[in-house]
Amino acid sequence: MRLLVNKDIPLACVRLLREVGHDVVTVTERSPGIPDDEVMRLARDEVRIIVTCDRDYGELIYRQRLPAPTGVLYLRFLPASPREPADYLARLIADGIELEGKFTTGDREQVRQRPLPREQGWAMELKDFQQEVLDTFDGSGCLGRTTVACAGVGPAGP
Repeated sequence: MRLLVNKDIPLACVRLLREVGHDVVTVTERSPGIPDDEVMRLARDEVRIIVTCDRDYGELIYRQRLPAPTGVLYLRFLPASPREPADYLARLIADGIELEGKFTTGDREQVRQRPLPREQGWAMELKDFQQEVLDTFDGSGCLGRTTVACAGVGPAGP
């Protein structure tokens, strides 16, 4: 999987992700200090899924209508250890959760997903999703009413 890991994810986690075969680029290594909209541009240009603990990406995509990256995995928890985000991602993959084309919000209890707007036809998609998405955005980066059953996600997963 092609990932762009944000600055809030420990570098030890990045090493673990690389060890299991993911193609990982980090904001810290590539362009430290760039703003979130530039992180999204980089992810789009390189066709990567953003992995982050930063809740601002939902705001940028759904409210400010910036072009979406390939996918976003927003971890709605602070990792208890550098290994936790890598283990979490491994459980999502094992459970068949598709991250491409989705804004995925994961906490230790559940996973929620929303489709990302496509660049072409954004105005029509915005109209279609405006009630559903913008009305449910709670400002915390947590989007959506769609809950994906994911038995292996959580501290006691397999």
